[in-house]
Amino acid sequence: MSDTITTSDIAAPQDAAALLHRFLRRLRDRRAAQSASRPQQPADANDEQRALTLADAAMSDCLGDDDWLRRPRQVAVVGPTQTGKSSVVNWMLGAPVAEVSPLAGFTIHPQGFARGGDIDAPWTDRLFPGRRRTPRAELSRDDLVAYSLEWVAGDGCDPDAAFQVVWDTPDFDSLAATSYGDAVLESIALADVIVLVLSKEKYSDLSVWRLLRLIEPLARPLVVCVNKLTPDSAQPVLRSVRERLSEFGGEYRGAPVVALSYLERASEYPPSAAELRRVVREQMEAVDRGARAPGACRLIRAHWDAWVAPIEAETAAQHAWRDVCAEAIRAALEAYERDFLNHPQRFDTFRRAVVELSQLLEPPRTAAVLGSVRWLA
Repeated sequence: MSDTITTSDIAAPQDAAALLHRFLRRLRDRRAAQSASRPQQPADANDEQRALTLADAAMSDCLGDDDWLRRPRQVAVVGPTQTGKSSVVNWMLGAPVAEVSPLAGFTIHPQGFARGGDIDAPWTDRLFPGRRRTPRAELSRDDLVAYSLEWVAGDGCDPDAAFQVVWDTPDFDSLAATSYGDAVLESIALADVIVLVLSKEKYSDLSVWRLLRLIEPLARPLVVCVNKLTPDSAQPVLRSVRERLSEFGGEYRGAPVVALSYLERASEYPPSAAELRRVVREQMEAVDRGARAPGACRLIRAHWDAWVAPIEAETAAQHAWRDVCAEAIRAALEAYERDFLNHPQRFDTFRRAVVELSQLLEPPRTAAVLGSVRWLA
């Protein structure tokens, strides 16, 4: 791939999307390199980098062939640290397939659990561009560009679940998430339904609502799951979550909220797990994959000005520098002509210096003759 994108790259109207995707990817990589050289970035700069990553993943999901239209339905379970995302995955599938740990940041790779479809079909090759599919048992903290996708044993699974692949994802709010947070955004980009898992400790975190603002333009169906609720905390927490959702537009304003009670043992199932599965099924029935491209366009429009502002500023600075250089050269030439070429006294001195310099540079036998000729001229 060349380093320059030109209009000749557009062979047909449908190539415009691919061209835009190439531009966004290069812009994302450039900003990532700049961020690496300046680790202390303002929050809005980090948000725009995340938006670029999400837009890149969303466009990757729509471009190319139509395999993505034929793949099984996808559910991405996302949330901050220690909200119980892996437990929610198990409750949704009706089987203890996702490994649960009390340690923060335990899950650092996207881990898919399939209930339907051929997990070796071509659609699996495009799930996470740039990541390697790896058996779940071989996922390593030393290899963050990997994901897993495995079958779920059918005996203990919920037979009525409409979804076919559920993704357990890393957190997005810990300090370590800066190294694997892109996996969360890529999981959201491929999802048909997003299940946001909160808890009574994490429901008001700023990172949660910043993420929702970021993904809102995609308009993917959303289910909010508030986990680990105690009897005395349920009503105020749920009320606060619904009030925050009311600040959003579109479908997120009335997104369904499911309450899950606190459990002493991870192996237990909350009474409302069945309600969670029912709500996700309802959201899945309303999925329209034809709306993915418009959603990606809304995301790009929402952030376009912020993305291209540094490029426009750099271009303006380059033009201003060229203007300064051109003016300096013009002024220097004007002064040279005025003070030397057109000056009645200094011009003779200048001509003599030129003749003497020529004599030093030319063959000895011809220097004197050439000098007299130049002087007469």
